[in-house]
Amino acid sequence: MPAAKLSVDIKNDFAPKYAIVKGKEKLVKELKEKAANADEILLATDPDREGEAISWHLATVLGLPLDEKNRVKFNEINENAVKKGIASPEKSIWTLLMLSRREEFSTDSSAISSARSYR
Repeated sequence: MPAAKLSVDIKNDFAPKYAIVKGKEKLVKELKEKAANADEILLATDPDREGEAISWHLATVLGLPLDEKNRVKFNEINENAVKKGIASPEKSIWTLLMLSRREEFSTDSSAISSARSYR
């Protein structure tokens, strides 16, 4: 979420606003270029709500369809686990994503409330 700004869009049902972290613009540009030339993109992050959030952010930034089976999950990093995950990609679990976004928004709202109390 953008620093030093209100990170929700009040006019759009309080939708969260996100920004590329300062200094990561070059990395995001490179990822977009590689994604544009890829036949397939699989997102392999931790199988928890933070992993779902990272996958969602990547999919959104890269312009990937959010309803495709492009999520690879494994709990260990070894050849068999990785091959098994790649062989059976899944759709993202939106419940976990919503939990992550709720946590983000809650933390951000708390920071705003705290800042107001120091005025």
